[in-house]
Amino acid sequence: MSDISDLVKVIERAIDRPAVPLDLALWSGDDIAVYLRRDRRTVMERLACLPDFPKAIKLPSPSGGKGQPLWVAKEIMEWARSYQEA
Repeated sequence: MSDISDLVKVIERAIDRPAVPLDLALWSGDDIAVYLRRDRRTVMERLACLPDFPKAIKLPSPSGGKGQPLWVAKEIMEWARSYQEA
């Protein structure tokens, strides 16, 4: 029963969490991979290096370095739409 109770709590927290607007939301490489229906490796090694791909945000990490790259969700969506055929 404890596993089910824990799962219910996680679901309740997720439902109660306010949605972040797409123009403010930050996506990881994994998030982009899901959106573009590609694997993470393809996103990170083949798409993120393209000159017209949106620039990443790298927040500082506690160790003083830079964290994993993040991208503004809306910019990724606009980038993908720019390849839509007429």
